[in-house]
Amino acid sequence: MGARHYRPSVRMMMQPYKAASGVLVLVLGVWYGIESGDWLNLILAALPPGGFITWHLLGNGTAVDGEGFTSTRFTRSVSLSWPEVQEVRTEPGAQVVVVYDQDGERLPLHDVPAKDVEVIRELWAAGRGEDWQRMLRLPEPVPAAVTATGLGRAAVSGAGTGVLGLLVVSVIDDQAGLFEVAAAARQDLVVVLLCLLIAPVVAFAVSLTMSRRRQRDELTGSQEL
Repeated sequence: MGARHYRPSVRMMMQPYKAASGVLVLVLGVWYGIESGDWLNLILAALPPGGFITWHLLGNGTAVDGEGFTSTRFTRSVSLSWPEVQEVRTEPGAQVVVVYDQDGERLPLHDVPAKDVEVIRELWAAGRGEDWQRMLRLPEPVPAAVTATGLGRAAVSGAGTGVLGLLVVSVIDDQAGLFEVAAAARQDLVVVLLCLLIAPVVAFAVSLTMSRRRQRDELTGSQEL
């Protein structure tokens, strides 16, 4: 079996919450450029995230062959030969293949999807040698806590909704005017509270609920198998 190279996928970056965040940044950037006419600063502001994404796509990933693997994530790179690997498996809640080294440290194989675990196990079995023996006892996989999942995605959803709400409030203020009198009108307060407080909280709660429900269903399915 020949060498394999796994790279970050643009498709993975196009998950709904990531794509929505990117669209929001793009819309806000274009809107800022049109309103201020300061396109140079807009381009300069786009360089860091553009460079980060390029670094992620081209510099990260995992290479495996008959001798072992090298897995890289930004500034950290881990290389092991197959005899040094104590286990290759998937775990509940993990989207990539994980391995354990001689010290029992859990190491994810970045960008190697869990569905390819048998391919990696075949390479490991062929490369470790006939006299190989496991040097330590590994713990059984522990299902990920449902209560700890989805917080990052929910936070992105809430923040993105808040930024979009800020854009909506700004547009309404330009067109109709908000808080132009000393005593704020009730509709002005309703618009601001709805866009900047209620909508982000609802987006956070809905995203968190859906993420936890999805993982709970995945864990239930894996336990039934």
